[in-house]
Amino acid sequence: MFKPTILNILLYLFLKYIAFYIFLMFKHDDFRLLQIESINDLGNSLYYFSVMMLPLILIIMALFSVPIYFAFRLKNAIYFSLIVVAFLIAEYIIYTYSASQTNLMNGLYNGILSTLFLLLFFFRNIKLLFMTDAKR
Repeated sequence: MFKPTILNILLYLFLKYIAFYIFLMFKHDDFRLLQIESINDLGNSLYYFSVMMLPLILIIMALFSVPIYFAFRLKNAIYFSLIVVAFLIAEYIIYTYSASQTNLMNGLYNGILSTLFLLLFFFRNIKLLFMTDAKR
């Protein structure tokens, strides 16, 4: 669907975290952030998002956009897979340590979404990488 450019990888990471936060809303059955009556004004909502949710997204984007981009530049499926697995493990550790120490399953759900979104965004490139590597 997308070419693995830095901008598309940043978009992948950002949208994946938005989807993850939506998933957590359903999991916890807590939709206060989306309910108009519980939001005093738009400024408070933007402040809450920018203080509570955005920093983790920005940290993940800063730490992992270049390694993921580099993984796509490699022409070896094994090295690509190793970098992606290292990314998933590091993301799990960072997320659970910084945002979900009491529920380690949230980190697992985050990793599953990371994998699904990676395939959703870059399936053609991943498929081509593995097919090209298999022909060698």
